Amino acid sequence: MDFHYTVTTDKSIDEVITLLEKNLKEHNFGILWQFDLTAKLLKKGIESYKMPYRVLEVCNPFEAARVLSRNELVGYFLPC
Repeated sequence: MDFHYTVTTDKSIDEVITLLEKNLKEHNFGILWQFDLTAKLLKKGIESYKMPYRVLEVCNPFEAARVLSRNELVGYFLPC
């Protein structure tokens, strides 16, 4: 079973994140923060991993409020 959705592009990671942010906004989502894993590894002295890798935390506050109103325990699984 796949747990990811992969799209291949020639764009830079920054271009992709900008386009993704625009698309997310069209669906009432936003990027709350970005984690640059490659930079963090480098900061910790690991120089062997060079591929750009970002983790984005996205949230739709309307959906978050809706599911939280049904069961507050869902908040354990929400990114926002």
